[in-house]
Amino acid sequence: MKTLIGFTGTKQHGKDTASTMLKLWLESKGYRVKIVALADPIRNIGEILGYTERQMKYDKNEINFVTGLSFREFAQKFGTDFCRDEINPSIWINLLTKALCRIEEDTIIIFPDVRFNNEAEMIRSGNGAVFKIHRGVNDNDTHKSESGISDELVDAQIDNDGGLHELFRMMETISVLIEKGAYDE
Repeated sequence: MKTLIGFTGTKQHGKDTASTMLKLWLESKGYRVKIVALADPIRNIGEILGYTERQMKYDKNEINFVTGLSFREFAQKFGTDFCRDEINPSIWINLLTKALCRIEEDTIIIFPDVRFNNEAEMIRSGNGAVFKIHRGVNDNDTHKSESGISDELVDAQIDNDGGLHELFRMMETISVLIEKGAYDE
């Protein structure tokens, strides 16, 4: 059975870092782990448009010469404003569901970019858990993808104000809960 773990929170709060740390903890204990981002298809399209890996992962505010947008702006406009709002609010979940079928059954899957209620509901309906990462950073981004998910869809909040060492210890605690089967059927 696949175990699903999601991280939610606004940008720059540590979702990707927490996902990587949790993956390292679990792999060190012999588990098969895969990080699958809901934004992976958007990144694939971004590559076609000339966005570099650096722009898509680390320098998301650098302007791309083809689109005239930063990758963050492109992902918000294309991924949310166009694909989710104009085509289908579940478009990325539908693509993800297809991709999940190709992942081995005994894999722990970590989603580092849960931004909408229907994404959290998909994870929780698969007996997964969603953790909210919060850090005392406010950048005033008012895009709907930064507004967060409903509190009732969050299993626990992780305060990420203590530095990398403290975040690493919190991911160790989550890995212990996963080992004990806290998120299995």
